[in-house]
Amino acid sequence: MKLHICEIRSVQTKTLPTNVDLCGVVVSFKALVSFTSKDGKELVKSEIVLAGDSASSMSVTIWGDRAQKADKEAEGNPVMCIKGVIVKEWGNGRSGSLLEAGALLTSPTIPEAEKVRQWWSQGGSSQTLTALWMAALLVARRLLSSLPPWQTSVRQLSRRSSARMSSV
Repeated sequence: MKLHICEIRSVQTKTLPTNVDLCGVVVSFKALVSFTSKDGKELVKSEIVLAGDSASSMSVTIWGDRAQKADKEAEGNPVMCIKGVIVKEWGNGRSGSLLEAGALLTSPTIPEAEKVRQWWSQGGSSQTLTALWMAALLVARRLLSSLPPWQTSVRQLSRRSSARMSSV
């Protein structure tokens, strides 16, 4: 299987939606959740958060049997590669979902996985991670702080008048 690994940090600058292959350390995971879709299908999902050697992290939702596999193998901060992740904007940031045609690789031996393992064991595990949703927030803050004062004031006035209109 050929992987074209995209660094987690660089996902922030890609045009959405986009498909990527990721490699990172599992820094957290949510337990399996079973639910019924609007179509009446029984679904199972799990969510893992991968961190790359740039100290950036991103959540990826995994579905079906692969979610059960990920749930069993996510403990202990393993390195995983995920082929075929669709990345979209959710709420205030970016997160991914493993496509049906994608693959979840545990204990990969490719050079990118070795690089991430080394980073994690040599201090990465104690670094502060920047989640992609947080990165989006920081970029927005930087953009707002770089605006001339009159543009910022116009935005604030616009927000105030919108708030007043909604309370009427």
